[in-house]
Amino acid sequence: MKKTIVVVYGRSNEGKSETIKAVCRKLLEMFPNAKKHLPEGVSDIQWEIDVLAALTVNGVKIGFESQGDPKSRMVEDETLELLASPNGDLGNCDIIFCATRTRGETIKTVENVANKHDYYTIWSSSLFGPNLDTKVLNDIAADAFVQLVVSLMLNRV
Repeated sequence: MKKTIVVVYGRSNEGKSETIKAVCRKLLEMFPNAKKHLPEGVSDIQWEIDVLAALTVNGVKIGFESQGDPKSRMVEDETLELLASPNGDLGNCDIIFCATRTRGETIKTVENVANKHDYYTIWSSSLFGPNLDTKVLNDIAADAFVQLVVSLMLNRV
């Protein structure tokens, strides 16, 4: 399987984090026996805040970092590096979902981690319409990303 970082990028408040959390939720619904990998001291996925977690589904480890703002933990605490590195319970993910802005340090972080750990990257935006139901759009985007995960798991991409 091709190790892949799926980058959900966009401006502030356009549904990136909520879309990534929805992907994680949907995968847990599809695969209720998935093993959860969480940061030290965290007992369960904390949906009300940005998610940092990984799931192992049928031997494939999928990481999630929904905090992708400038100066966020992805940059300051190197959480994307944590998900990609071969060390630790959260690390060595086959697929990683992360949020970024459209330019700047979060983009550079993704590029650096992808190059260092030999990941492919897929860049996509969330669905956004200023006068449309954001929750519905996030859910539609998450469904597409779940299909992408399945395709990656089956080596169809």
